[in-house]
Parts: sequence; C-alpha cells; structure tokens
Amino acid sequence: MNSENDSDTSEQPTSSVSSSNQEPTSHTPEIRLPSKLTSAGFQLRKRLGKGGQGTVFEVKREWTDRGVKRVGHYAIKVTYLDSLKQLYQEYYNKVLNDYVKGEPRLTSNLCHPNIISILKKHVLKTNKYLFVVMEKAVGCLGEKIDHKTGYTIPQPLRYVIKWTTQCLDAFTYMHHRKRIAHRDFKTDNILLNEFDDALISDFGFAIRFSGLNSRSRVGTPQYQAPEVREGEAYYPPKTDIFSLGVVIFELITGRIITDKRKFPDFARHGVLPSYDKFKRLRSRPGRKDTPRVLYDLMAKMLALDQNERPDAKALLKELTDTVIPDKETQYILWEEDWTDDEGE
Repeated sequence: MNSENDSDTSEQPTSSVSSSNQEPTSHTPEIRLPSKLTSAGFQLRKRLGKGGQGTVFEVKREWTDRGVKRVGHYAIKVTYLDSLKQLYQEYYNKVLNDYVKGEPRLTSNLCHPNIISILKKHVLKTNKYLFVVMEKAVGCLGEKIDHKTGYTIPQPLRYVIKWTTQCLDAFTYMHHRKRIAHRDFKTDNILLNEFDDALISDFGFAIRFSGLNSRSRVGTPQYQAPEVREGEAYYPPKTDIFSLGVVIFELITGRIITDKRKFPDFARHGVLPSYDKFKRLRSRPGRKDTPRVLYDLMAKMLALDQNERPDAKALLKELTDTVIPDKETQYILWEEDWTDDEGE
C-alpha cells in the first residue's frame, strides 16, 4: 500500500530489528540445505522470520533450463521436527504426516494473492527438519517483536486494517469456495511481500471440512480457539476466525489476549478489556484511536462460543462497509463472486 504520505516513518510497519536484513545467527539452529535442494540450485540466504516450530529463510536458486541460465528468489520454511514432537507428543506421527502430505496437497489447489504458493516438488523431510520451498517473501509478522519486553511492537493502524482485510478476504476464499480451514493461524504464519501485503503460509494443519467433524487439538496454544483447547467438536473455519481476533489484538496492543496472567477475565469469562482500557493498552504517540467499529469487530471474532462468531464473508463485508470507507484506506480485494459450494 503506497500513497503520497507514506514518507512519514511512523506509518511504516515497525519492528525492533529489520529481520529481512539478517543472516542466520547463533540463535537459529545451524541449518544446511539437503543435497536434493542444493543440487537443484538452491542456496540459503538471509533469515526472514523465526517461530516456535521453525524458521523462514530467503533462498536463491540458480539453474539451467534448455541451455538458458535462470535465477529465482524464494522463501523456505524449515520446521524443527523435535519441536513438533515436544508439542504434540503421542500425536507426533499423525501431525508429521499431515505436515508432509497435507500441505502440498491442499495448497496446490489454492490460488489467491494473499495465500503463499509453494513449490510442490520441493517439499523435503530429513531426520531433523522439514523443508518447504515457497514463493518469495521479504518478512514475517511474527518477527515484529520487541526482544527486551517479549511483546509484539504495536503496528500502525492502517497496516493492521490492511492485513485484517487481506486475511479475511483469503479466509472468504478458503472457507466458502474451497472448504479449507487453516487451523494454525498466527503472526508467525503471516509472511509479507515487498509491498507489505499479507501472505498466509504454513498449511500443515489445514483440513477440508464439512461440519462439526473435528476434535483434533492442533495449532499453537496461544492462538487456539477455546473449543480446540477443550477437545470439543468444532467447525474448523470458526477456529480461524478466533485466531484472527487474537492476531488483531496482538498487532494493535502488542499483547496476547489469551495470556491468563494479563487478561484473567477473558480466560475465565471471555470478557475483553473495555474499549477505553483497550485504547490505553496500545497508547502510542502519533497514532489515531482504534475505531470503535474495529474493536467491536474484533470482539465478535473472539466470542468464546463458536456459534456466535460470524463467518469470514460477513466480517469482511462489515469491515469494508464501516471501517475503511474512505479512499485513503481502501484496499484492492480479490474480486470474484464466491459461492458457498465446492464447485469451481
């Protein structure tokens, strides 16, 4: 999103460190690309983002196609298998199978500007890591952390609205057209391209759904919907909506609403901080107040009862009708007349 006023640095997405300029450091396990990737011309470059189960790097590829030398730039997600094993324990083998087979199968059927594309033939498992090569990205929302406090740095409001709009647009496509739910939506799985557009990534836990047919306790605990944490039957798209609400709260305030120590009333009763307290949580010089309609929209996403959460299509319409009606904050959406069935 570019405008004549974007020269004001307070309006750029903020991060404590420009992760796109970092080389792999001692904080990242020493990773070497397997020979099958290096022989295909891939070279590991700088780190783009790091999460609890893996790290995203930029990779460069040089190869020859019919006598013509070619160069390409991509991203690669390196998942630590030990982290998956510690997190899912007795479910590890099933989770690993979903990661290795599920992601390429499902994402190859997705085509949306805010969903990352992966190179299906370059998904590779070794003893320690799972490597997934994807289209180029330059950053990750999960890297926007203040490492002194451990909190996410609050982001400029216009970018929060942009990313929310783009994610809801992608969810509308996934949920209503493709009948696919992500089930592990979080800031670590939102990559950014050179235009600061959101790219939803990591479909390792994604599933085709039909109804209240899932009880799998997958995903990252801080972003899980309550019905997932409790092992109840759930409708997978509604868990994505809850996770998006957690992400919006995090991007605006820098805090995780599911943190029981910071927000005990929400953990026990689903009660959000009042609108006035919410504004103070993210108080930052030079930023306008969060619109009340955006706060109300987020509150709907964070409903503890999954039946009370609107679907992505309804939320997207409300967002575009009420929060961003002016020209300065309008964003181009994926314009197609989606239907609620599986048909192409």
